[in-house]
Amino acid sequence: MKVRSVKANNRRKAFEVVTAKRRLAFPFSRVEVQPTPDDPVANVFVDRELGAEGFTYVLQSGRGGTVHIEDVLEYNQDPDYLRNLIDSSTRRTIGSPSTSCSDCSRSSIAMLSSSSERRAHSRIASTTLVAASHLAEEG
Repeated sequence: MKVRSVKANNRRKAFEVVTAKRRLAFPFSRVEVQPTPDDPVANVFVDRELGAEGFTYVLQSGRGGTVHIEDVLEYNQDPDYLRNLIDSSTRRTIGSPSTSCSDCSRSSIAMLSSSSERRAHSRIASTTLVAASHLAEEG
């Protein structure tokens, strides 16, 4: 999914991200280098080096960071993103080595590769993943 535009909303303390489908908010508290009243966002732009799949922000002090659209979708619990995440983790369980999952204590869940997948997994109800895993194993 591509980011069409992004702006910083200091009143709401969040970035407002516009995609083709919807407008999403991403709070300042979720980024590594957080803006403060003493060090506000000086510039924010769609990062073309990420293929417009994220944005970069720069604070007045010169520090800054980059946010990928997957982090924004995960925070907003986008149904399409979560469905694809569950589908991909379910596909990995078939024929993959067993690893343990501390959240649902199920040994057949495969290790998730990216940090956003691991964070999403820990936030999604473990019963959903376990049910999807059982369905995949039966099918």
